[in-house]
Amino acid sequence: MAAFTTALLAISTIASIDQGAKAARAQKSQQAEQQKIANLQTARNRRSQIRQARVAQASSSFQSQAQGMEGSSVLGAQAGIQSQLNANLGFMNQTGQAAEQSSIFAQQAADASSRSQAYGQAANLFQSAGDWDWGTKPTTPTPQVSGSRNHRTIG
Repeated sequence: MAAFTTALLAISTIASIDQGAKAARAQKSQQAEQQKIANLQTARNRRSQIRQARVAQASSSFQSQAQGMEGSSVLGAQAGIQSQLNANLGFMNQTGQAAEQSSIFAQQAADASSRSQAYGQAANLFQSAGDWDWGTKPTTPTPQVSGSRNHRTIG
């Protein structure tokens, strides 16, 4: 009976470890998809920033011409718009990189947790296996008989 129970415990532990590995793979896939979504959103925001900067530059150029402005004031306005665009794009790059690093660290933590659970389950299996009677019987001491045939003493 004990061997059967231990075998069931081993099978369930192996199945649990396998399911943990499947869960870890699914979590990796999910985080990869989240990263793709974040990259797509970043690309869309980048295009939006560039489009807004171009509209602002065109508007500034049109207003400058309408007001008869020329030279350095027009170039200064254009440079200011470009500078703001560069700052916005730089910030988007930094936040994108930070989000990607965060995702990597979250996956590493999940992997470590999964491995920890697997090792814990294996340890429990070995602990349980050590607790079972494997069919060995303790030996009982043989009584010592002494004395004469009519007066025996067991000691």
